[in-house]
Formats: sequence, structure tokens, C-alpha cells
Amino acid sequence: MAQAQHKIKAKAAPITIAPTGLLLGEACHHLSHNRFIRFATNLWMIAVEFIAAGLLVVLAPALAMDALIGCAFLFLALVTAYLVWYGRFIRRIRIHKPLCPHCTSRIWQLCCGRCREPVPALALWLWGMFLTHCPHCDFRLSCRKQTLLAWCSTCSSSLPRPDLLFNKPTHVIVWVATSLPSKIKGGWKPLREGEHSMALYQHGEKNAALLMYIRDDYKTMENPVEEHLMNQTRLLLVSRDVPEAHVERIRGRFDTRIENRTLFEKVSPIK
Repeated sequence: MAQAQHKIKAKAAPITIAPTGLLLGEACHHLSHNRFIRFATNLWMIAVEFIAAGLLVVLAPALAMDALIGCAFLFLALVTAYLVWYGRFIRRIRIHKPLCPHCTSRIWQLCCGRCREPVPALALWLWGMFLTHCPHCDFRLSCRKQTLLAWCSTCSSSLPRPDLLFNKPTHVIVWVATSLPSKIKGGWKPLREGEHSMALYQHGEKNAALLMYIRDDYKTMENPVEEHLMNQTRLLLVSRDVPEAHVERIRGRFDTRIENRTLFEKVSPIK
């Protein structure tokens, strides 16, 4: 089983814009990675098909025309169905806004678990029926076996189970505390830790992936999280020992909805 590892590139600005749909040529290119279509479009196979088509035109011209129209219609229907599915896929990405936990970019692309080369979204269409193997190294692709991974084009990180990750939102939680926790429990994965801040990630929630930022520099911090994460913050946790004046200043950084999503905690929410 391939493990979900990641390779980090030089730090770049996170991608915050929503992905766009496919052009017709891009959809055809994705479908060309299908093993059957790739086999049928090999040069030597095209030569065989050309000879067979020539013989069919001579011997049965009406049948040859029907076969040509049928093949063209079948391929056009396949491309159209894929374009419709991809449009719905992108719409789900725009609604759920899944994030790369390492650089907080929008994440919606895929890569092979062995060679780490990009894989088109065709690998998710119809449970991977049309793209079962990596087009680069021919490795069998599977979300469950973690050989097909979610891939961030900004920092090249990879995450397991893209079929689940892309179908649920990534919620940002901000916890303002008087000190950072000494132990991490409850399935939280540490991402980064500084002198006054800590970032944690939890992929396993059924309805959402969770990205938590813990800060204890409430007296001096400007924004609790990066600007593009402010509107995606689902919950603000505040330790009861934090003075009210600082609480109001921090809440003022978010939109007004955060007032109904603020909890005051005496104990650590990480269990």
C-alpha cells in the first residue's frame, strides 16, 4: 500500500480562486488516457483500422457509414457525459472549498501514489472505470488503497482518499488560548508549531475535514489566520482566561456570523 507522503516545494502564495471547467479539447485529452482508447489510437492500430475501414467501404459501404457514425456518436456522448460530470465535480469543489492543510490552497487535483505525477479527474468518474491505471507509470489507481491521492499544485503535498476529501468541506477552527497545549490527542495531526502558534489537521471527520489554528499571542496578533481563511472559519474557541477586550478585538476581525460560533472553553477542546 502506497503511503500518503508529500513533497514540499518552495513556499508560494496559496491558490484561493475556484477551479474552472474543462474545454472540449481538455476533456478529449483526459479520455485519451483510457487504456482502450489509447490502444485504439496507437499508430500501428490506426493503420490496421484504416485498412479494415477501407475493406469495409469496398465490401459494404452502407455498413461502413453506419459504423463510422456510430463510433463518432458514441465518443461524442462519452465526452459530453464526462464534461457534465466534471462540471458537477467543480461545483462541489466550489461549495465545499477543500483546502490543502500544508499551504491552505484550494485543492481539487489528483496524483499517482507511486510516481507522484498528476492524474486527470477521470480517475474519479464512475468509480474510476475509465481510468484504472496511472497514465505515466501504469500503476493501478485506487482511492481505498491510497494509490490515488489528492494533490496540491501549489506545494505538491498529497493527501489520501480524495473521493472523501473532495466531497466534504474543510472547516477552519481558531482557538485563542493563554498557552499552547503540551499534548495532542483525538486524531489531530500536527502540521506546524511556532513559539506562539500551532496548526493541526484532522482528515477523518465524516462530514468535514478540520484545520485548527491555536494562538496564545492574543495581546499582539493582528489576524488569527491568513486573510483568505477568515470567511472559512467555522468556529472560534476562546479560553475563559483571555480578557474580554482582546476577545472583542479578535472577533471584530471576522464577519458578524462568528458571534454565533464563539465558544468559551475552560478545558482543552483537543481530546
